[in-house]
Amino acid sequence: MSDNYRSVVKRENRAEQVSQQRTNHLLVIGIDKYKNGIATLNNAVRDAKTFRDILLNTYQFEEKNITSLFDEAATIGNIRKTFSNILNSLTDADNLIFYYSGHGEERPSGKSVRGYWIPHDAILDEDYTYLPNEEINLLFKNSRAHHVFGIVDSCYSGNLFTRSVDTANERINSFASRWLLTAGRNELVSDGVKGGNSPFADTLFSYLKTYPNDSFWVSDLCTRVLKGMDYTSEKQTPRGEPLQDAAHRGGQFVFYKKGFIPEPEKVVFEAPTKVVDKVNKGLGEQKEVTIPKLATPTNLKSLKTYLKKLTNLNLEEALIQFEKYLSDGSSKENDILMQQGSFNRNKNQQLSNLITEANASRTEARIRYAMLSYIDDLEEEDVQFDA
Repeated sequence: MSDNYRSVVKRENRAEQVSQQRTNHLLVIGIDKYKNGIATLNNAVRDAKTFRDILLNTYQFEEKNITSLFDEAATIGNIRKTFSNILNSLTDADNLIFYYSGHGEERPSGKSVRGYWIPHDAILDEDYTYLPNEEINLLFKNSRAHHVFGIVDSCYSGNLFTRSVDTANERINSFASRWLLTAGRNELVSDGVKGGNSPFADTLFSYLKTYPNDSFWVSDLCTRVLKGMDYTSEKQTPRGEPLQDAAHRGGQFVFYKKGFIPEPEKVVFEAPTKVVDKVNKGLGEQKEVTIPKLATPTNLKSLKTYLKKLTNLNLEEALIQFEKYLSDGSSKENDILMQQGSFNRNKNQQLSNLITEANASRTEARIRYAMLSYIDDLEEEDVQFDA
């Protein structure tokens, strides 16, 4: 395994959907070759091109809506110009995915630290020549695009996240979203063996190439990548979740394969159910959350859809319903009981002010990701339906 890392500093060793059909745009940036003493990478451009080709060949993306910046084209000026064009041209009728593969760095900035992408023409150790995360986050915050999903395969890419946020959405593809998937947290990430892909990219591409269904959500992708990296030898932990303070509205981008025509969601909204948020019990107030009534599942496919929607609407109720539909002796029973325990402990600690809101949100996000993974893995023998 190569000891190359994606850090500047060398270190040791139908035509109409439920709402509307939006146009998917893709920006890919890959940099192997650097100027001014910055170490060369092996696989960043290869990874970016592979990601572009998978989306172009398999999913609903067209060449005319793809922008690519590789090596010498990926200067700080060109990246900023491309960001400006995207911010000023895309509307709510568009979705945007961007993919960055190259060096990243984290450097001291007074009392804090700042994260950066490293463009082709950057100067080693001169952070004024780097692209700060604040500019990258503006792509999320200021874009008029409906969905924005970023994938970043670089060292210290987790610095792009500021605070975690819990999401709750009624129709997963109708609300605007801002999601980000990074190769690691504030840590070094591997560039991989020369001529191959980085471990993160390899896991990501494997999922995109082999997923059997015609559609899946961004949260599915993030969950699978996080889970897949557990089985690599690399000691890096990807992070994938919504961004706070960036115009996120609780939705998710949905990957549709070419030729697939999504059917309208069979959700009944006429009879909402009011659920009391039990976190507030004992605090002198109770918060009512209106949850749309979902169609009752009758088979495995509809159950998976039901549980996924519920997971994003009301995690506590999703945990209860998941257990309710499990057959006796299902291997998933211990998994769901463990997540219920984690959820209850998290609520109790939050109620007692033993943890911060940010830490509580992170724990709930991890439980949600685990739930989505369990739902995907359900088999006929795991479930039972009332006669």
